[in-house]
Amino acid sequence: MVELPRLRTRNSRIVDLSGNEVVLKGVNIADPEAIYRDRHRVSLLDVADRIFFDLGCKVVRIPVIPEDFYGYGYGFLHQQDTYFHRYLKPLVDYCADIGLYAIIDMHYVDGEPLIDDKPSFGYLDKKDQAFEFWSFIAPKFREYSNVIFDIYNEPVQPRSTDPWEGPYDWATWKNEMAQPIVNLIRRHAPQNLILVGGPNYCLEMAGAATDPVLDPENDPPSIAYVTHTYPGHDPGRRIANVLDPIVDRVPVFVSEWGFEQGAGRVVHGTADEFGKELIDYVDRHNLGWTAWVYDNVWTSRMVNAKWSLLGDVDSEKYPIEYNGRMGGFVKRHL
Repeated sequence: MVELPRLRTRNSRIVDLSGNEVVLKGVNIADPEAIYRDRHRVSLLDVADRIFFDLGCKVVRIPVIPEDFYGYGYGFLHQQDTYFHRYLKPLVDYCADIGLYAIIDMHYVDGEPLIDDKPSFGYLDKKDQAFEFWSFIAPKFREYSNVIFDIYNEPVQPRSTDPWEGPYDWATWKNEMAQPIVNLIRRHAPQNLILVGGPNYCLEMAGAATDPVLDPENDPPSIAYVTHTYPGHDPGRRIANVLDPIVDRVPVFVSEWGFEQGAGRVVHGTADEFGKELIDYVDRHNLGWTAWVYDNVWTSRMVNAKWSLLGDVDSEKYPIEYNGRMGGFVKRHL
């Protein structure tokens, strides 16, 4: 096992326990159960091997779907012990063995329809489930120096009955959801670095600088703040608009970004239209990131059905694929 240093924060940077700045770059993968059950040609450990040895990732973000709100027939909360022992623990243990940081992400996506035409949900509608999730996960990984906790993937509004166009209230998110989850995690796992997003799919983050989440166990707090950024976001929600108010004041990590030409509205884009702007910003501010997503089903895809990188081609012979598929682009910037 590679004993990776625990991470914490200092001022606006993520550092190790000796105070050395750490800039983690890597990828997201699909939900481990989805890989185990539905992906062909690879196992969970194959995926870890590929992103660590072939791509050179230093971190992997692992989205754990809590409930079966996509109709896939699986989810963490209804089979916690099975999910933990069959999918999550073997993957995280292997990451620790090879020296790969692992972000465990409670992967709720507010606003997406549930099965059977049930209504979308707000983050407070999932408070009990979030507490159940972290009450199980946090103590299991408290001793893992390579594990980081991402408390809630993409909150939007407090309740499903609230207007989805905003306003997006940081104080409600922080006081009624983020702070209680952080407090719960800290009762079980006092040292792991915690990632905190914000309302409107982690696009309304200015409150992190003026009203930050408190860390009851660590001073300075071992908390960093995240955003997600895609080509389909409104022009006023590009990465500079979202992060400029906080990037020099609190630690920041870009836990999702991606593009795929011809895919859905949110991710439709190219390296020229989106990717280069993103990389220029994170490089200028020395920010870590995890690209979305090293998978061949979920968009924005980095690999094809044979698990070969999309866009990893000669730019002159295949300019459309080179510019419109993100696998090769991510590899070049890791």
